[in-house]
Amino acid sequence: MNLSKGGFTIPQLLCMASACAVAVPVSKLSKKLQKRHILVIGMNIMLVAFTLAATQNGLTPLMFACFIIAGAGYSVVIVNLYPYMLELSDPGKIGRATGIFNTVSTVAMVITPIASGALQDSVGRFILFPYCLAALMVSIVFFFFIKDKPAADDANAASNA
Repeated sequence: MNLSKGGFTIPQLLCMASACAVAVPVSKLSKKLQKRHILVIGMNIMLVAFTLAATQNGLTPLMFACFIIAGAGYSVVIVNLYPYMLELSDPGKIGRATGIFNTVSTVAMVITPIASGALQDSVGRFILFPYCLAALMVSIVFFFFIKDKPAADDANAASNA
């Protein structure tokens, strides 16, 4: 994006500021809506941000807006993802589920900078946001393979029938 020395922190700052601003309202909203629905909303918010960002060359006002939108979407996802994983876990295996969740998250945090950097070096800097879109699409596809646990009332009704 041809940012000057130190200018690369501005997009990150915008993302983190919007993520922080959205975290508390989203946590309150997630008490009213199912976490699965909130997660889909957050993913779609990021999808919009990355799609718009992929159309920009350089740090335009729209690009600033994309970073703010992406940060908000990220906050929506990150505030609800871990609690959703805990809800879906078998109470006797929460430690195992937590370990797998943290391992996969850490591996993704290690692989992504390497893969995106290699792509940018070989193809060009423009590939960053299409890469983000592709990674998000993969996560959305895998997300829809997750089966929700039946609600306690549904399980009790089924056992009483």
